[in-house]
Amino acid sequence: PPRSTLFPYTTLFRSVGTVYPNPFSNKIMLNTSSGVKSASISTVSGQIVLQIMNPGESIETSHLNAGIYFIQIENLNGKTHVQKLIKE
Repeated sequence: PPRSTLFPYTTLFRSVGTVYPNPFSNKIMLNTSSGVKSASISTVSGQIVLQIMNPGESIETSHLNAGIYFIQIENLNGKTHVQKLIKE
């Protein structure tokens, strides 16, 4: 399904879940039906700035500077998704 960063709720592949809001400020919310095994956030240059195992339903992002990031999520079934996020 098509994805857009113009909407606050960005749908990932149905088997992974949703990441919102986008743009974000101090917290990213994760909504999955199968749970999240790991999540990592990286800069556009590829530097990983945050890596979390079993992050639960939210990720604290207040320490990140404003800019463009990519989040990679792996669910408990081993499916992964990468999504562009904007920190305000």
